[in-house]
Amino acid sequence: MEKTELDSLKEQVMKMEIFENFSEEEVTTLLGEMTIQKVLAEEDLFLQGDKVRDLHIVTKGHFIVKRHAFPEEQVVIELEAGELLGEKSFIDGDSRSSAAFAKKDSETILLSREKFDLLYQNHPELAYKFLMVITLKLSHRLREMTFRYVEIR
Repeated sequence: MEKTELDSLKEQVMKMEIFENFSEEEVTTLLGEMTIQKVLAEEDLFLQGDKVRDLHIVTKGHFIVKRHAFPEEQVVIELEAGELLGEKSFIDGDSRSSAAFAKKDSETILLSREKFDLLYQNHPELAYKFLMVITLKLSHRLREMTFRYVEIR
């Protein structure tokens, strides 16, 4: 990432709720381990069953997460800037449980599990702090899904 691109991205990321308790230095360190991924409208970010452990943070656009369940596809959630994608596979190493595609031209910042492991070796406190953000997001989504499940029964 070029310096101007990094500065612009850092400014954008610092405004996201998930980074509200991170210092500018911490965000800079995290972004140094991440790559930008641009996804065109109607293009897949990942497919159900993919065996990758990348975590995505939506920075622009809109993603729809779908699960292919016989006999039809079901929309699981729709996500916009500041939201996480791929967090379950990032943590547990299992294949993707759903697919994600861009509803419009979109962008994410991607953190591979390998880069996270290096971050953990070099900056354990920062890695722990970031992992807690992921854990809290997962917990929040699990609660939402539980309430939705109970409502439809």
